[in-house]
Amino acid sequence: MMNFEYVMQRTIAAIAAILFIVVFGSCQKELSFGKSQTVAGYSLLDNTGSCAQAIVKGEYKIGVPLTAANNIVVTVMVDSIGSYSISSNTINGMSFSGKGAFSAVGEQTIALTATGKPVTDGIFMYTIGPGNCTFSVAVNKAGSSTAVFTYDGAPSSCTNLSVFGTYKAGVLLTERNVILIDVNVIRPGRYSINTELINGFLFSGNGDLPTAGYAVVKFTGIGIPVKEGVFIFTPSNGCPFVIRVNQ
Repeated sequence: MMNFEYVMQRTIAAIAAILFIVVFGSCQKELSFGKSQTVAGYSLLDNTGSCAQAIVKGEYKIGVPLTAANNIVVTVMVDSIGSYSISSNTINGMSFSGKGAFSAVGEQTIALTATGKPVTDGIFMYTIGPGNCTFSVAVNKAGSSTAVFTYDGAPSSCTNLSVFGTYKAGVLLTERNVILIDVNVIRPGRYSINTELINGFLFSGNGDLPTAGYAVVKFTGIGIPVKEGVFIFTPSNGCPFVIRVNQ
């Protein structure tokens, strides 16, 4: 028969072993869960400084709360895997954000969801990082119908076009930098259109086309041209036009 002292020693040793496993395992779990996830290395910029292949989805109208259908899809060049968290500035009562993780390097697309409620109509510029790339969002009046029209010359070069203002590298564009394009209105309504951001600037326009038939749409230049040269801009579903930037 085992003596009492031997049994107690074995029992204490067993209890100590169990406690060690429990405590050590708990510490390991805390270390594991406490470990911060690696932040991914990536770029959102294209060679013009805008968000690469930015696609704005959903309708944006004054006073109408934004939903998951309102988002922007951007192309990302991932250099190293890990987590990401991206958000834009808040302008006109709305902003864009998204988070997740990249599991592979290379070109990928991500969606940033809009939140908030637009306050007024117009075209608004948003910035997201890293690199502070920009994209624009057009907001229309609530309840207003969208105009349907064709551009003179589309899909080839604009045939009835007027260009106003001067365009110089490093010089901020103003309300004098205006483009007028002749259109044929099929269905009256409101238009809110912008071109892509190229060489540091873009053109945007919004207004009402109250009657069917001949009309003129106006686009105003926004931004600062980066370098001299000849650049081609095209409004959504429109005709391309050329802007020459001087030194």
